[in-house]
Amino acid sequence: MCQADFSSICHTTWRGAGAYGIMDIPSEAPFDHETGDHRMANYNLTCSCGRTFTIDAALAGTKFTCPTCGKSLAVPTDMAEPRVDHFKTTVGVTPSRKPTAVPARRRVPAWVWTGAGGLAIVLLIALVPQGIKEYYASRTKSLNTELNSLPAKERDAIEQEQKKVRGDQMYLAITGPKALQPGAPNRYRVSTSDLNEQNISARLTWSLKDKSGKELAKETVESRGNYEISVPVSTTLGPTDELTLEVTAQRELEKEMVTVREKLPLEQAGYLTHLFTDKPMYQPGEVVAFRSLTLQRFSLQAPEEDLQLLFSIVNPAGQIVFRHEGSATLLDNKSIESGRFMMGPDNKTIRGIGVSEFAIPANAPGGEYKLNVSERRGRFAPEVRTFLVQRYQPPRLHKELEFTRRSYGPGDLVLAACKVKRIEGDRPLANQPVQATILLDGKRIKADGEPADDAKIDLTTDSEGQVAVQFRLPTKIEYGEASLSVQFTDGGNVETIVRPIPIVVRRIRVDFYPEGGDLVAGVANRVYFSARTPVGKPAEIRGRILDSQGKAVASIATFNDEKQPAANQGTGLFEFTPQAGQKYELQIDAPAGIPVRLPLPSVQDAGVVLRVDTVITNDAEPIKATIGSAGAK
Repeated sequence: MCQADFSSICHTTWRGAGAYGIMDIPSEAPFDHETGDHRMANYNLTCSCGRTFTIDAALAGTKFTCPTCGKSLAVPTDMAEPRVDHFKTTVGVTPSRKPTAVPARRRVPAWVWTGAGGLAIVLLIALVPQGIKEYYASRTKSLNTELNSLPAKERDAIEQEQKKVRGDQMYLAITGPKALQPGAPNRYRVSTSDLNEQNISARLTWSLKDKSGKELAKETVESRGNYEISVPVSTTLGPTDELTLEVTAQRELEKEMVTVREKLPLEQAGYLTHLFTDKPMYQPGEVVAFRSLTLQRFSLQAPEEDLQLLFSIVNPAGQIVFRHEGSATLLDNKSIESGRFMMGPDNKTIRGIGVSEFAIPANAPGGEYKLNVSERRGRFAPEVRTFLVQRYQPPRLHKELEFTRRSYGPGDLVLAACKVKRIEGDRPLANQPVQATILLDGKRIKADGEPADDAKIDLTTDSEGQVAVQFRLPTKIEYGEASLSVQFTDGGNVETIVRPIPIVVRRIRVDFYPEGGDLVAGVANRVYFSARTPVGKPAEIRGRILDSQGKAVASIATFNDEKQPAANQGTGLFEFTPQAGQKYELQIDAPAGIPVRLPLPSVQDAGVVLRVDTVITNDAEPIKATIGSAGAK
């Protein structure tokens, strides 16, 4: 062991203000023999916030920030160096041992930094201009493309906006005859579309008004773009009457409506045509002779101009089997070779008569045939007459078919009572299969009214040989030309019975017959009436008698007996007391869809009324009658 006094200068590390450094420490600094380090002198510095800091003397002349209050503090440079007591410590050491020096951090050579900087400058000079050039080229191309597309985009945007505006507009068009023809189906086509010429759905309301603005007919329907309306015109109108057709269209979910009004005169040169055959039923091989008579509508005189008539005959399958065209004039039988026309008593050519004939082929199928006549220029409404062709063969079955009502309308339930028995032995054809076929406007329909090409109804007769054929008519019927065909069989023979179905579609003729001859105001009147279809067949109706204010004063209905169909002839009666100055009309409620109100005879202020108290009497009962009068005596 020896004592040593280190008086030489050595290198050691120091800490201060969060950094490391290397400095020379004089040998007078205290030396810690346990750690082998010299101890630095420390000074105390107090901040204004009250915090005290212990600072190494090596930090004299520096500044720092107080972490408490954020004030900047300066370490004085003239702090007196405190007195340090030197001491010696006896330790066991090796004389040759010296304090180990801490190696300094290795520095990067300057030429490396110079080369890296030069390389970076070269890269910037070479790449930056090229990048800038490519960026501007890409940007320029994008701008040019966008600039070129602006006119097309603007044009497309304008077109889309115009299309939308046009789609919001509605165009209402009505096409049809310029003049109305009384007693004929005046058909008009109503089209609703937008200005893009696309069909649009709309609710249509059309009405027919007279000069005073009174509605003669009105109907509201839903249209999908095209709809055909049939405007009925009474035959009682005169040639000077003028009617107004008004059609209003309203788009769905919109309040605005489009209305078109047009004054329509009555056709001045209108004609009426009657068509008939020499008999109603024929057999194959016979000749059907038919004739048409055409007269002026208002004067009922022969036409003064030549008419070109078109005749055609359609068989039960809907095929045209006969056509003929000719003038509505007659050749004189005495001078046929010269081609002279037959002259009337006034030495004028007889016009308005058309004649022809049709030889039924021997192999022609049985059923209902239709004879049609029209005028080439449409100067009168087409007329249709039906006739039956039945193939003769000795029947083995006696067949009966009766409808329980005289007429039916769209949506009605049709019931046909059928009965069949063997002619030989007069025995009922019991428990045998029956097949029924319904043909409506050229199409077969099922029992529920839906169309189907193979539609049929399979039934079976009961023990009495009876069977009831029941089916429902469609709610929409265009023409109403229908027939029911029922086929029976006894196991060996097959026989069919065909009957036309009495369908009334939108037109019924009702004739009123006051019992006393006139309607007299102030007294009870009994009125008989008869309802007929356009082809003259009985029609079954229900309706109300309305006064001038639209108030119902009586209800009417045709007589109907389902057990005795033969008694249903489309007739009936009603009673009411008319009032002076009132006009009365019939509003038909069934069949549905008949918009025309039918006028009753005018009411007389004074007159005599004859009333038979008992409608039905026998030869042993007296006929009792009551006579009433009104007005001046």
